[in-house]
Amino acid sequence: MSKTSLQPQIKKVKVGNRPDKMFDVTVYPLSMSHQLEFTNLLSDGLKELVESKADDSAFFNFLMTFFRDNIHKVFGYLIEEDPEKVVNVITNEQFVEIAEIVYEVNFASVSKNVKSLLEKTGIGFPSRRQSPPSAKSTVTGLNISTKKASKKEA
Repeated sequence: MSKTSLQPQIKKVKVGNRPDKMFDVTVYPLSMSHQLEFTNLLSDGLKELVESKADDSAFFNFLMTFFRDNIHKVFGYLIEEDPEKVVNVITNEQFVEIAEIVYEVNFASVSKNVKSLLEKTGIGFPSRRQSPPSAKSTVTGLNISTKKASKKEA
């Protein structure tokens, strides 16, 4: 049996808010354990937010509070560099770039691969574009004649 080497998808990103403070950060995929923990943290907060029927500003406040409370922990899962050092110089745009990497590597590609695996095993999800069910004839009890009605005689 041959061995397959599964190399994680590692990305490099340059962060810093000034030219003299720029440095490379290596972004690693979340481990399965960290991904589950991160997902639980996020989904618990989002569940409360949805149940409260919050508006856009409440959603923004939730995100800001979530990242304020968890950014060091999440960066600790993703990067080797000191999370405090990165948080002190990272810009919003650079943060979003890292968030996109995390989403693509840990969620989007995994979702696609799991769906493909399930389809190979015959457990796949039904296609979103299913054809409409065929029309079945309906018996209504109405008598409709196809013959032309004759004129009444006077």
